[in-house]
Amino acid sequence: MMRIKVGRSTRRVVAATLGAALVVTVAGGYDSLEGSAAQNGNGAVTVAQERELDCSETETKYHNSGYVYLYSREDCKDGNGASDNSEEDKDHGDNEGQVQEWDNNVDSIVNTTSWHIEFYNYPNYNDTPAGEAKGDRFCLGPGEWINALQYYGDASGTKDWWRNSISSHRRVSPEDCTRWFGWGHED
Repeated sequence: MMRIKVGRSTRRVVAATLGAALVVTVAGGYDSLEGSAAQNGNGAVTVAQERELDCSETETKYHNSGYVYLYSREDCKDGNGASDNSEEDKDHGDNEGQVQEWDNNVDSIVNTTSWHIEFYNYPNYNDTPAGEAKGDRFCLGPGEWINALQYYGDASGTKDWWRNSISSHRRVSPEDCTRWFGWGHED
């Protein structure tokens, strides 16, 4: 948690731990900070501000919560844009399932489920209407995360293949996985 200080007369916010200065107006005066602020000995008000979690911290905080979190930025920045606890979504670009209008938009992932999840770069788990498989796939194990898909290539060595390329995912058995990405905590 980062602590910030609100000056009494100027209502300036100063990030005490980072040494950077930010200017904000506290609407309604100090009473609007009630519950999130405390007056210190010299008359200034100290406000607690939550720091954004990275991928590892997100997995730790939400371990075994049963969701796959998808982020459009690396290192799980700016909050997750989509989440799913249904075990599968055959098309991230449609209006069905828990992941909607999120096709080719993923750069980092956190798996807080107890499942092995396989990700695909085409809808319908890479299956064509003719029943032929196309595209590529990778697995992410329970409690694992990927900070930045840009560092993962395809099987032929093409760099940056997976960044913003995920179109579907589903729960699979570990035996079905041929390629694994991601990091995890040692239990």
